Amino acid sequence: TYAFGLNDKGEPKHLPLANAVKKYAKSGDKPILLRLLVPLLRAAENIDWVREMLNNKTIYTPRPWTAAQAYRFLKSADNLNTCGVGVRLPNWWKKRSRPQIKATFNSKGDSLFWGQCLD
Repeated sequence: TYAFGLNDKGEPKHLPLANAVKKYAKSGDKPILLRLLVPLLRAAENIDWVREMLNNKTIYTPRPWTAAQAYRFLKSADNLNTCGVGVRLPNWWKKRSRPQIKATFNSKGDSLFWGQCLD
């Protein structure tokens, strides 16, 4: 989507990207069109799923995602922001626990190896 004005609460209104492409292509406003599309091109150079959605043109309209696709998006959020595609996520996403591996070795040369999620 792209932000187009503000709603009654002063929050950005988001519309499908296809609306922006049609509107600004029709009006010939190339600078605005480029400002919208260049970040997508940068993201497509760095992120496979963005490149795929850009190539098959599904990036321009809202789409339902599976849980795996949504997780893929969430994992790409920092990279998307770096490319210029604004992504706003709740604070809990950045504070999630990360799995860690711990190895324990005893003095006899035998080893025990196990994984555990440490917060």
